[in-house]
Amino acid sequence: MRFTVFGRAVHALGGSEAAVVLSGVSAVRLKLWVYALAGLFAGIAGVTYVARFGYGASTAGVGYELQVISAVVIGGTSLAGGDGTVLGSMLGAAVMGLLTNGLTLMNIPEEYNQFVVGLVIILAVLADRWRHRRARA
Repeated sequence: MRFTVFGRAVHALGGSEAAVVLSGVSAVRLKLWVYALAGLFAGIAGVTYVARFGYGASTAGVGYELQVISAVVIGGTSLAGGDGTVLGSMLGAAVMGLLTNGLTLMNIPEEYNQFVVGLVIILAVLADRWRHRRARA
């Protein structure tokens, strides 16, 4: 994301759409490309799912939203936008995978598992806010 013009524009779009427009980049066209790429990758994920399990299910990813958000926030992406890296998100996903797998192996019920994930999200958001306040001072 840092080494290409497209990556920097997408990163800037997450921080301030007005800044992207003022820099001469069409925000509408950039959003169109980002959504098109997201659709392409979702299609590849769907084909991979069907190849692995032999059928497609419309409810395949239901319930993973909380884990995805927590992985990205743990990886250092700000909920306010404009801050974060792909590597950080991948590391956050690894941490969330280890956490949920460890809780499952310890035979902790699913309700408590979701509670722990929610608690980790709250702690990660508080750490992000603290980091941004400290950077401003």
